[in-house]
Amino acid sequence: MEENDFKLESVDQYKKASLLLFTLNESDQQWVFKNLPTDQVNKLKTLLSELVSMGLNPDDEILKEVLNNTNNNLLSKERSLSLALEDKVDQLNQCNHLDIGTVLADEPPEVIAMALSVENWTWASQFLASLSPKVREGVRESINHYLGKLPDSVQASIVEHMLKLIHAEKSIELR
Repeated sequence: MEENDFKLESVDQYKKASLLLFTLNESDQQWVFKNLPTDQVNKLKTLLSELVSMGLNPDDEILKEVLNNTNNNLLSKERSLSLALEDKVDQLNQCNHLDIGTVLADEPPEVIAMALSVENWTWASQFLASLSPKVREGVRESINHYLGKLPDSVQASIVEHMLKLIHAEKSIELR
């Protein structure tokens, strides 16, 4: 395992991590420490000792409440991202295959497969039919690798980028 695989980036992440570590047994804590760089281990151990000096117990209700609120905030952010993605997917689904062709036709099959894997697009079959047989085959070979596997944030980036390109193309056409 690479030393940076578990790298923490902000003070808030250290605090959250120390709360989670505090609820773990000693052997699990040691396993986590073993997989972190020394500077991060030192910061976490300092925060853990502060929790102990405050007289907290890993089973305290207040810890469970704080951790639960943290998890709820993360879930809320994910739900917001999903709703924003749904709106953009709806917009993109209203485009026709020619609009999609202006932004995707010159992309490699893997990129096209990623875009197609986001949704069961209304324009997908017409768009695929407009591609060369070689590209179409490449897309078909790649799409199963991405179906259901792209995180919402990647899907949102793909959809947003496609919408921006389509809007840019349409504004050029209007000139």
